[in-house]
Amino acid sequence: MCKAKDVGTGWYKRWCNEMGEEPRMHRKQSEIAYAMQALWERHCIKEGSRGLGFAVGTEPWPSVFANYGCKITATYIHPDEGTILGWTNGDQLCFGLDSLNTKKLCDEDLFRKSVVYRAVDMNKIPGDLVDFDFNWSSCSFEHLGSIEKGMRFRKSNEDIKARRMGRTYH
Repeated sequence: MCKAKDVGTGWYKRWCNEMGEEPRMHRKQSEIAYAMQALWERHCIKEGSRGLGFAVGTEPWPSVFANYGCKITATYIHPDEGTILGWTNGDQLCFGLDSLNTKKLCDEDLFRKSVVYRAVDMNKIPGDLVDFDFNWSSCSFEHLGSIEKGMRFRKSNEDIKARRMGRTYH
């Protein structure tokens, strides 16, 4: 868990710099910085790694990861469905690839070579989303609709990881 004391650390400042932000006490910023550091420590953020993001909105993750040579599949619910659900406030709804590098954190050519976008309902994850080195999702659990659906999503992510490792969980 990210703590207030982490805001002054070198790793926190590094990820804020990568996101084009000044370090501050902000829940969303701390979640992203902490998760990026955890992925870094586990050697996930590196040239050739494949990452899968769920409900990416307009967050900096895909751009930052692309800068490190990662190949990213960024997903979000179809914009029409997100609009019906009222997710157009707060700049959270992703309308495709053009929504994912608005802060120009990554060179546009590199970004387009490294990141693909897919409209995906987290309650119906396509079976072909496999063979990723890491996946992430931040502030999206509540969009699933219920605790039961959230647990099913978590199980789907475990299954994705298990398929990558050649195992199955029951």
